[in-house]
Amino acid sequence: MKKLKYLFIALMLVLLPLSTVSAKGKVNVYLFRGEGCPHCAAAEEFFDSLSEDSEYSSYFDVEDYEVWYDEDNAKLMEDVAKELDTTANGVPFIVIGEKYFSGYAESMNTEIKDAIKDAYNSYSYVDVVDKIENGYNKDTYDKDTYDKDVEDDIKDDIKDELNISDSDVEFLKSLLGVGIGIIIVSLFISLAILVFYVIIYWKLFKKAGKNGWEAIVPFYNTWTLFEISGYPGYYMFFALIPCVGSIVYLVFYIMAMISLSKKFNKEAAYAILLILLPIIGFAILAFDNSEYDNSLGENKN
Repeated sequence: MKKLKYLFIALMLVLLPLSTVSAKGKVNVYLFRGEGCPHCAAAEEFFDSLSEDSEYSSYFDVEDYEVWYDEDNAKLMEDVAKELDTTANGVPFIVIGEKYFSGYAESMNTEIKDAIKDAYNSYSYVDVVDKIENGYNKDTYDKDTYDKDVEDDIKDDIKDELNISDSDVEFLKSLLGVGIGIIIVSLFISLAILVFYVIIYWKLFKKAGKNGWEAIVPFYNTWTLFEISGYPGYYMFFALIPCVGSIVYLVFYIMAMISLSKKFNKEAAYAILLILLPIIGFAILAFDNSEYDNSLGENKN
């Protein structure tokens, strides 16, 4: 179970650079206010009600800074306003990412809600207040830096939680990366084989007097394969019956391949190639000079 947990963590670490917005979580709404300010109180009441909304409650958290009696908070508000190329002439002063609102009135509710949602869904969201509090410079700080910081923080939390080292994390990432690479290559190979099978069946069915498009339709192409072998197409349904049905299907399929070999003027033993190496066996039937003769083999349709 612990190994499975490690594998899951490794997957998260590999996918982490692709999901920095999700890793960021809720956006911060900064409310710079003055104690006793009625407009600030109205803004607080609005954010309290919005935090109980089933949709918006997952979008944001409110960070409250009282600036009339706290000089540090007042200085922070001035620095934030300067970073945003504006002046904080009064309160409330609301900051969401790189957007700001001076003052508050109910008519601003829709615009504030849109700003919260846009920041939450944005790939370019930057928390200006957080930048200033952590000493980042606007000229050098960009989204890639923020994403890297978030990624490193999450990695550190995971390592502390599981008590694993950096080398363990990198090994798990490398191992999982190789696994994902193998899966992707396997999918491409499988797709190429599938396309080749369609081409083979198309050519084979045309030689047997059937429509080429029948090779494209799943299940129906097996039905058609049985028919050109001289057996009823519905024999394929035995494969859908658990246990005994699969055995019956296998028997009928072997018999059909023997019959199909004969219809293309091959020895009965050619059926071994059709069964064990079908991609080679069917390709030969489709592209060699052999001709289909329905009078040969079985005719149980």
